[in-house]
Amino acid sequence: FGERILRRTSRDYAPWYVIEGVDAHYRGLTVGKILLEGLQNALKVPKGKASGMNPAPLPSAVDQMSLLNSLDMSLSLEKDDYEEQLITEQARFSGLMRDKRMRKHALVTVFEGNDAAGKGGAIRRVAAA
Repeated sequence: FGERILRRTSRDYAPWYVIEGVDAHYRGLTVGKILLEGLQNALKVPKGKASGMNPAPLPSAVDQMSLLNSLDMSLSLEKDDYEEQLITEQARFSGLMRDKRMRKHALVTVFEGNDAAGKGGAIRRVAAA
């Protein structure tokens, strides 16, 4: 189901990228590579040229490896601790986004996680901030 949603909503101007996130070096390298390619491609487009709105195919993993088997699914957080941290981090995020230094900047948000990991809920919580 999740892959179908990604394919339906991925566009060439705003594609989804699915990146394994367990290894920080791999994750950072992959996200950096995607951002670099996107910025380089944006600089190549002549000014004033409109781009079409065509679906973009999901890219394959950089090295064709899967790190999902190494996830520790036994980790948990008490509900009270979670709610306290959520309120604190939402307030912090809200303050950072309203800072005058962010007025002329865009925000790139990267969500990581396997299917049913709660990315949709995380997006709703970020939007609620």
